[in-house]
Amino acid sequence: MNVQNKSKMESSPFPDKSVRIGFIEGLMSVKSDPNLTPKQKEAVKMALLAELNQMINLRLIRLMSEREQRELECILEKNASDKELDQFFMKKIPNLKEEIYMEMHYFRTVYYKRH
Repeated sequence: MNVQNKSKMESSPFPDKSVRIGFIEGLMSVKSDPNLTPKQKEAVKMALLAELNQMINLRLIRLMSEREQRELECILEKNASDKELDQFFMKKIPNLKEEIYMEMHYFRTVYYKRH
């Protein structure tokens, strides 16, 4: 799976983007630099969201067989809709939401250790 195709997975709504942003904002409300300007805080939030998305995507890819990864790559190359991607992941990873939330929990642990 190449990096370009992984980036197309960024919009996957499991959990949806608003939940992931709220998650990041919650982390930042507990631990962040109080000297950041609002613009800097927004930049940090978006960088953390991108990092979280990447970690989730990598976890999902690692859960799939090589054959399933090739199927995903074909779907991504065809510019599949979010709905098609969601259906693919739900079919291939029966405990999809749990896997995503486990990765979010891991992200939280790493965030608190770094900050």
